[in-house]
This record gives sequence, structure tokens and C-alpha cells, in this order.
Amino acid sequence: MGLNLDTFKQLVSFAELADGFTLAIAEVNFAADGDLVVQALRQHKIAQEVDLIELDLSANHDYSLFETLRCELAALKPDPQKNPVLLIRGLATAIGVKGNYTQFLNDLNFRRDVMAAEVPYPMVWFLPTYAINRLAKNAKDLWSWHSGLFEFRTTRETVVATQTQMRQPTPGQLPDVKGVKQERIEQLERLLSEQSQDRKACIDIALELGSGYRGLSDYRQAKKYYRKALHWAEDEQDNLSKAHGLRGLGFIYHFDGESRKALLAYEQSLSLYRDVGARLGEANTLQAVGDVLQFLDRRQEALKHYEDALSLYRDVGDRLGEANVLQEFGKLQDSSLRSLQLLQQAQVLYEAIGDRYSQCRNLVRFIAKAQLALGNKTDALHALRCAADLASNTEFEFFREDALKQMATIQQNASP
Repeated sequence: MGLNLDTFKQLVSFAELADGFTLAIAEVNFAADGDLVVQALRQHKIAQEVDLIELDLSANHDYSLFETLRCELAALKPDPQKNPVLLIRGLATAIGVKGNYTQFLNDLNFRRDVMAAEVPYPMVWFLPTYAINRLAKNAKDLWSWHSGLFEFRTTRETVVATQTQMRQPTPGQLPDVKGVKQERIEQLERLLSEQSQDRKACIDIALELGSGYRGLSDYRQAKKYYRKALHWAEDEQDNLSKAHGLRGLGFIYHFDGESRKALLAYEQSLSLYRDVGARLGEANTLQAVGDVLQFLDRRQEALKHYEDALSLYRDVGDRLGEANVLQEFGKLQDSSLRSLQLLQQAQVLYEAIGDRYSQCRNLVRFIAKAQLALGNKTDALHALRCAADLASNTEFEFFREDALKQMATIQQNASP
């Protein structure tokens, strides 16, 4: 609290003087720091005059803040001898990190007058920097009512401890669950807000944010962070990070249908990876170029890039990269038998790695179809049943549904 003494005094003054519906925002990027601020308020003499009512709404994801506050307050019994001040935490969950607008933000704009009339208390919202920025941008009507922004900075020790914790895998945690990705993005956004001196750390965080938003299909945000990382990497003359940023942008350009820009970005990153001797980065980029060329129906060029990527993946021992390229080879074969052989080789590697998503995808979208092309309906049904079982009770339920639909179609066509 010594780091934020002046800010804390300003917050105390707000709690002491505010009356009726009044909104203040405490900019706090880490939950532990929020705990300290609340604890300090309760230990301050202001607590003798003000009834500090703390509400944690972090468990909610999509709701009306007005309705929630009304229900919460109905269950409370404020001290009649003190003026109540609401300390509201956990709103960042509902504000979210993805896209431009959420129902929660929409509700804040269109029901602010009702909330002001029926929740006649001063409020302090504890929010991280990224959530404040989204609130200011996407809930402008409500934002115009805030009467104070109190910026609490964290200690270097907290930043380092959070970074260390994020590097440790959580036992039993699936890395590609959408909710897990969003939670990690929130942590990264908090870290980036607190990193001003360590430019290398900023580059690494921005690159991971680009990949995180890409995983959530928020390509606008992904592009924003890849560009930030690229800009900072250029300032630092960090060629490896420049290559990562360019490859990330190449993916976004490819997704947006800007193939020429994608190829240019990949070519620039390919050159940098070679300069620094990053063979895995080079292999990943060769595969990405192959994907663009395949999309452009430049088949022979695509195959050549896949061959080069496959050689590098095997040299560095990256079995996932090897499996992915084998799958692409399988998709490009004229011979259904050769296609099936390559797809099955990829499947063996996916199984060895334990990549359930890739196993399901390969079985449902490629292996089953190759079996059908060869007239092997029984084998196709077996592949689809395996995929349905793998996807059952997972975040890949959509693969199970697809597999079951294909099975029903095959069985229906086989009926006399």
C-alpha cells in the first residue's frame, strides 16, 4: 500500500464524500492487490463512518448488473447508522476480452438510468486496465457518469510471481479449452498493463496475446498484438520475435483472404528464422506457406514446401508438426489408397502425442472419407465411432455430432 498511498487517500475521500448513485473505478490489475485495498479500507477510520459492502461477482459471466445488484442488496441489511458504499469486484469476467460488445456492456448503457434510480449508493468498481478500456469504448453512456478513476500500481514482485505461476502447467487442465484460453488472456492483459520497463517481457506477452486471441477467433485483436510485438521487436532488434510477429500476421492475412500479404509476411519471417537458426520456426513457416499455396491451388509448390517442412520437423523431433504435414500430404493425393496411408501415419503420431482434437478431426474429416472412397464402409463407420467416443464429454462435442450424422447417412444409404 505504500506504493499507492496517495491513490488510496483519494479513494478514501471518495468513500467519505460520495452520496447517492456515484460511480468510481479502482484500477487494480491483480486480485491480491484488490484484497489489500479492501483490507486497508476496512482498517482505516473511514470504516467507522461508512458501511463498506463488498460484492464479488466473478462467478457470473452473462447477466444484468442492475438485476444482480437489486437481488444482492435485497438480501443485505446495511447499517442504518452508516452510509453504504458498494465495493464491486469480479466485473471483468462479464466485460470480457473478446469482440466489441457483450450483452453485459449493452445492459450497462441502456439501463444506467434505472440503476441510478434504484441503486442509490456510491459504488467502486475494481477493474483491470484492459476491462476499463473496454468499458470506456463500449459502454460510453455509463462511462460518462464515472466520477473518479483511482490507479493502483502493483509491485515488481507480484508481476514476477504471476509470470512464474503462468509458466507452470495446471494439473489436469486442458490447454485448448476456450474458457481456459480466455482466463489466460485476462492474466496476460493484466501483466502487459503492468510491464513498462521490461520491453522483452512486453514482446513475449504481446506475442502470446496475439496467439491467444487467434485461438478465440478474434482476429482483429490478434492482429493488433502481433503488430505491437513486431514494433517493439524492431526497436529492440530482436529478430526472432520479429519473425514470430510476422508469422502471426501471415496467418491473419491468410484467414482474411489476403494471400499476397500472407506470403510476403511468411517470406520475411522465413528469412529471419534462417538468420537466427530457428529451425522449428522455419518449419512452421514452410508449412504455413504450403497452406497458402494449397489454397491458391498451386499444388506442386505447396507439396514442395510441405516436403521441406517435413524434413525439418523430423530433424528437430517435432512429432505434431510432422503429423500435420503428413495430413496435408494425404489430402493432396490423387490415389485414395495413398491418401489413406498418409492420413493413418498422421493418426499414429496424433495418438502418440495424445492430441485428441487432431485425432478427432483427422478421423471425421479425412480418414472416414478416404475409407468411403475406397468402398470400405465398415472401416469408415469404425473411424467415425472412434471419433465420436474420443469427442464425447469434451469441448470437442461438435466432432461427435458430426461423426454421428455421417454414420447415420452411411447406414441409411446402406439400407436395402
